[in-house]
Parts: sequence; C-alpha cells; structure tokens
Amino acid sequence: MFSIVTKDKLDIQAKESDNVIKKKQFENDLRFKIYEEVKDVLYDSEGKRQDAVRIIISVMLADDSSYKSHMEALLLRNPLADKGVVQNIIEENVAVTSFFAESDSLKQQTMSPTGQNGSEPFRD
Repeated sequence: MFSIVTKDKLDIQAKESDNVIKKKQFENDLRFKIYEEVKDVLYDSEGKRQDAVRIIISVMLADDSSYKSHMEALLLRNPLADKGVVQNIIEENVAVTSFFAESDSLKQQTMSPTGQNGSEPFRD
C-alpha cells in the first residue's frame, strides 16, 4: 500500500536535508580555512605559528585522517619547517600507528584457535 505523505512529513524531511547540507557546508568551510592556515604558514619560519597550525590540524581533523595526512604532509615538506614541529608530527603519527598495532595484536591474542571467545567454530 502507498503511504500518504503529509505536509508535516515533507517539512521534517526538508529540515533534515537542510541540516545535512548545512553540516557539509560547515565541514567544507572548516577544511578550507585550515588549508588557508597551512598555506600561510608555509611562508613563515616562525616555529610557534607552525606548531599552532599543527595543533589545529591534529585536533580539528582528528576524524578526517585522510585530509589530516595531506595537511601534515604539506607542513613536513615545507623547507622553512621548524625542526621541533616536524618532530612533533612524526612522534604523533608514530604514537597513533603504535596504538593501532598494539590494539590489533591484542585482538589476535584474545582470539582462540577454536573460535572467537573460546567458543567452538560453526559446523554444519
């Protein structure tokens, strides 16, 4: 059967769509502003400003690892990059990589050869 679409349902769907579009626009604006900051700091040899941009990248792009990696790569390739900033980026990435490697290792150690969580494997 067909459901009747009411004006209220359409209004709710329109508001939800509008919210999704606004959220995407906000995310795009934020990414562009971060890019502008990274671009500007590429011409600046001041370590404090570079470190501030590194922190912004780390915090604001924590959920966007691909874009975060691209912005960090720009900082790392900067010939004017402060050595301390470069070291901080490298150490942070090593720590994240180590965390996930340890997590994977623990998952594998807790898996029993008979099946997950010590249960018997599925048999027909």
